[in-house]
Amino acid sequence: IMDNALINVHYRKPLQDEGCCKFCKYNNEDNENFCQKLSFWIPNTEFICDEYEDSDLLKSIESCLNEAYALRDKDISEMTDAELETERGHDKFVMLEYAKRQEKRQNWSEAIRAYKSAGDQGVESAYYHAGIIADNMQSYRKAANLYKLGYKMGDEWCAYRLGCLYYYKQISGLFADSKARRCLLYAARKGIPNAQSKYAVYLIEHNRNIEASENSGEFWLMCALLNCDQEASDVIRKIRSGFTENTLEYYDKRLFEIKHYIIENRPEYIPNYKS
Repeated sequence: IMDNALINVHYRKPLQDEGCCKFCKYNNEDNENFCQKLSFWIPNTEFICDEYEDSDLLKSIESCLNEAYALRDKDISEMTDAELETERGHDKFVMLEYAKRQEKRQNWSEAIRAYKSAGDQGVESAYYHAGIIADNMQSYRKAANLYKLGYKMGDEWCAYRLGCLYYYKQISGLFADSKARRCLLYAARKGIPNAQSKYAVYLIEHNRNIEASENSGEFWLMCALLNCDQEASDVIRKIRSGFTENTLEYYDKRLFEIKHYIIENRPEYIPNYKS
């Protein structure tokens, strides 16, 4: 009975196209109609029973749905704690707001759990926030697991923080060094300045290849410098102090060439640069 009533609610309330629901906003596609909000499959219209179309049950369900979705349309930041409690299981951004409030109240474990739940529902940055809390609590293994989840979803800040945990030896394991490099390179390509600095240091220590390519430490140092990274400034100052006057002139010339190559050909690596 309940399923039939819910189905009728969906098909009695079209938005623009036939079969488009104003509540869950699913779209008809053959027989695969899934309600994202109510979490069940809607059958094709030919299988719908209209027995409950004007029943009290249907009207009651419709009223509840209207109330629930009016609440969801409300600015989440203005929701009361009670409203968040009610809705957080149904909306990832409500869950994110709930997590932020728990963090503000220093309910660390609950904040981590809520951020992870928001991440599991598709909010990429939520894993980063959860990881930072665990990181600050020195729960490095837990932080790493959270960062890994975000990294798998393509979050560059999770990749960077995970790389830092390996870089500073806060977590260890097989191939930790190569994992650090891989994470930092991913974040560097996404334009995170400090990741560029750290990856540059690794290359400089292992490969003195001063050219305009990603295999050159000076390439990433210059990206970080153009992104106004202080660590890069310190590294470049230390490197330049070790050259003689003649070799320093050559080195600075190469840096100048690399700089202009990046500006002209790799603007995506320097989002903070202002000409």
